[in-house]
Amino acid sequence: MVKEAKSKTSGARAVPVFEQIGFSPEASAELVRRSHLLDEVQEIVRHHGYTQKDLIRLTDLGQSHVSELLRGKLSRFSTEKLIAILECLGARVEIKVKRPA
Repeated sequence: MVKEAKSKTSGARAVPVFEQIGFSPEASAELVRRSHLLDEVQEIVRHHGYTQKDLIRLTDLGQSHVSELLRGKLSRFSTEKLIAILECLGARVEIKVKRPA
């Protein structure tokens, strides 16, 4: 879900699509994280063939929130909420920290 611009200069960092459309680097990084989490939720739903009713039962979300989740409404879900949803679906979420060099 994250597209990066091709660099015209060697050594320059690729710019995530959210930055390209005007988000700050910090906001862009958060949107990228949430986008990856949402992609994982949707992949689990597809893999298991879950219906909206299944997701309501498993996640304790209301029908409108489940619908927004399935339609990819990223703005409606925080990182923490997406992690909680993944855990309700049986996923184990790990946070990996890379220290700066």
